Amino acid sequence: MVGETWQISQTSIFTAVTKVFDTDDLLIEILLRVGFPTTLVRAAAVCRRWLHHASDHAFLRRFRELDPPCLLGFYVNPYRPRTIPRFVPMLPQPLELAAVIRRASSSLDTYEIKGYFTYMENCWDDDVLICHYNNDQGISTTGLHSLLCPKTQMGTIFPGLPRPPPRDDRLCNYQQFLSKKEKGGRMSYFYLLMQCGADLPGETVVHVYILRDGVWCMQNFPVNQIPGLRLEPKSLLVDDKIYMPAAERDILVFDLVASSISTMHLPHGVEYGYRKTMFARAANDSANLYLVHLKEYQICVWLRNVDDWLVMDTISLREMCASLSMLRHNASLGLKHVGDNAEFVFLELSPYILFWDVKRRTVCKLYEMKKEDPPWSGIFPFMMIWPPKFPVFNEVPAMFGS
Repeated sequence: MVGETWQISQTSIFTAVTKVFDTDDLLIEILLRVGFPTTLVRAAAVCRRWLHHASDHAFLRRFRELDPPCLLGFYVNPYRPRTIPRFVPMLPQPLELAAVIRRASSSLDTYEIKGYFTYMENCWDDDVLICHYNNDQGISTTGLHSLLCPKTQMGTIFPGLPRPPPRDDRLCNYQQFLSKKEKGGRMSYFYLLMQCGADLPGETVVHVYILRDGVWCMQNFPVNQIPGLRLEPKSLLVDDKIYMPAAERDILVFDLVASSISTMHLPHGVEYGYRKTMFARAANDSANLYLVHLKEYQICVWLRNVDDWLVMDTISLREMCASLSMLRHNASLGLKHVGDNAEFVFLELSPYILFWDVKRRTVCKLYEMKKEDPPWSGIFPFMMIWPPKFPVFNEVPAMFGS
């Protein structure tokens, strides 16, 4: 009798579950609440019907609203020869993300080769632009490495970097890689090369290249001698425009479509300062530009909208830093990185690396530099990949319907 009752209960449960999962509206509501993109990808691999719902654009918009991509950690370039970039996880993290954290922490270990120096130039989603070279042999390779892909070597290898036109009176002193996501998810890569003038102090020649079909192609601009170009903060590509800092409070705008250069100014009263000013892009594919400016312990976030600057947030960090027992005599607070949409900011208050959550208006201590730690030349945040990378359709079984 007990056995028969148990069998009936099992059958009833199976029938009830089948009815739930056979109803698209209920299935979608369940998938919306799985919590993490990684869990959503695993659920999408169950069958084609689940994959169809999980990969739907309207569904992904709802999922992102409920669970926006989180910051998993950040990479740093140790300023020391024969080293590789190091990953510092944001702690604590849910157990569901433990596998992703482990892979991010060990993904670059394969580049730890004796005699070689590996450093990170940029990070887009799970793709990292890696430069790998040997000074003694003069061997250099630049390419993309997927942090979450099981492959252990570079995927896309970039062709040899362009050399500046031969000019005896100029020296190349700055280079930077930029990228943008085109419609359909394809990435475009740009290489910015600047030469300072020995014969014309204070003037710079700028060369902009785009990677097309495996070849670096130069972009043409009517003016190439630019007075007062600054190397800090870094230039930023937003939409089809490159924003470059110049003089004390100018921003040069290189329009890649119109092949033109224009100038706009920083907000009234704001001037550039070392580790005090940074640009950030809007993550919603708009042409908006964010500006974060630090003055002593006060941070102001601005948004460039059409032809004017709008103040988005202003906050003093002095009390927050004091509450964390981090204020020291003559300690200087500096910007290290600003996230897209200016949603978060990495700061340095030696010997600490701090994290300011702009939306929650909180500051936390991420890391305390140790005496044996080499200096860090850059910080590269690693976000949860979005949109998720779903399995190939043909690899998913046709269960619970097609």
